[in-house]
Amino acid sequence: MDWVEWHAGYDDDGSRLAHRLRIVQGLVRTALDALPAGPATAISMCAGQGRDLIEVPWFERHGFERLFLTAPELGFGVGAHRLTREPSPVPAGMRMFTFIGSDVLRAQAEP
Repeated sequence: MDWVEWHAGYDDDGSRLAHRLRIVQGLVRTALDALPAGPATAISMCAGQGRDLIEVPWFERHGFERLFLTAPELGFGVGAHRLTREPSPVPAGMRMFTFIGSDVLRAQAEP
């Protein structure tokens, strides 16, 4: 099966995949909103394109202007946004992102 072709169903608002994605995004949003303030870790076991955790329109709804977004038919996603609202202060010592590799995830999963 072609990976890019299979994911195309997410772009059809009436498809079962798009419906499933909206449910998953809602559950993830609810769970993240319920967390206390501060850093959180989210691991998607079947993200594929990452749409369950990264919803591009989220940026626009939170004060970011879309500068660039690759076309879906490219089979990968790259985007750039600029914050257009007054920035919120980040408490000292708080990280907004921590990037780790699959080697770290595998090590964390080992008993």
